[in-house]
Amino acid sequence: MKTKLLTTLIIAGVGIATHAQSVWTPTSNVMNGGGRLEDLFFIHPDTGWTVGGFGTVSRTQNGGESWDLQYQSNYYIRSVDFFDSQLGFAGTLDEVFLRTSDGGETWEDITGELPMTPTGVCGMQHLGDSTLLAVGAWFGPAFILRTEDRGISWDSLNLSDYAEGLIDVHFFSRDTGLVCGRGSNGGIILYTTDGGESWEEVFNTFSAGDYVWKLQFIDEQHAVGSVQTFGAMGWLLKSDDGGLSWVKKPVPIGDAQGVGFVTPLKGWMGGYGNGFFATEDGGNTWELVPFGGNYNRFQFFNANFGFASGAGVYKYQDSTLVGLSAEISSRLFDPALTVSPNPASDEAVIDFSLPDKNNVDLNLYDQQGRLIARIFNGRLPAGQHKMNIKIGDLSQAFLLVGLQVNEGIFSTPLLKQR
Repeated sequence: MKTKLLTTLIIAGVGIATHAQSVWTPTSNVMNGGGRLEDLFFIHPDTGWTVGGFGTVSRTQNGGESWDLQYQSNYYIRSVDFFDSQLGFAGTLDEVFLRTSDGGETWEDITGELPMTPTGVCGMQHLGDSTLLAVGAWFGPAFILRTEDRGISWDSLNLSDYAEGLIDVHFFSRDTGLVCGRGSNGGIILYTTDGGESWEEVFNTFSAGDYVWKLQFIDEQHAVGSVQTFGAMGWLLKSDDGGLSWVKKPVPIGDAQGVGFVTPLKGWMGGYGNGFFATEDGGNTWELVPFGGNYNRFQFFNANFGFASGAGVYKYQDSTLVGLSAEISSRLFDPALTVSPNPASDEAVIDFSLPDKNNVDLNLYDQQGRLIARIFNGRLPAGQHKMNIKIGDLSQAFLLVGLQVNEGIFSTPLLKQR
């Protein structure tokens, strides 16, 4: 299983900042089915929905004081968005797209109404009263679904020429916006000014296997993003020009996923099986805060109020109102990833288990998290899985077997015997 070394903070030169009183508290009684709450969307500080990998949709109408489980399924529900208190959509990683017209009380599968069957919808955004964009999938192929009439009709854009997979989306208008995910040679951010007919790559990590996982705009000019890697360090991305250019700053977690800032200086990052890291100087230094876990999505209404989803739903308020809650969540999913023999001289067997069907991206990395070889990419059924890999021609003495699934990333070392 993936090992977290706190000493990498010092090795990478990332300082620890003294952080003020925590302003996060967990909300109550939200159902996650034993997994992660992948996404949330609030139309009002009191009214919002959260969805999870165990097929749940829950709603609060009192700012998270209580939650009602509205829907339970066998789908891996990844994303959610609502136009108003009644009309909403939920994306799964199971080739199913859902719609509700009664505030989430009932959901219908509308996949047959789409111009394509989405392999998975990882991110959504609505614009105004009529337009909604949905992107996916993290494991490919890369596409955008779009409606401009509140879901009565849809069109689709194939982005396979630009990306291998997409995870998040942020548009400013019908024609201008960004998407992020993974390209053939690194984590990428793409920018369009013609409604997605053409795209410009405005950022690339140039490290194959990385993902730009999430985008968040603090205001029209200031934005942040997260980069998930298989190394010890991930990256915070920052833009001060509306997403046209980006700089990266190291973060002491490799699988950085959720990112949320309330000002260009103050924000938080987390990921699957990670701690919660806070910065008050724009990502120059980070402090590990013992709160929550498995973060994937943040939504703020202003600099003093917002929510985040992860192992639970967490509420952010002014620091004079609430204090620190020492709630630490452990990793919820363990594929028991092993490799044998280890050390190996020529060939090794990778072994892992899946409790349910899952999307799998299995690769070999060097000690710095750089991609060396692709092993498998596709969907696998529940059960035990074994895959052979030849390493005899490789020069590296230390290798990393990296497994990406819907729930997060996992890795285990593989030593080459000389």
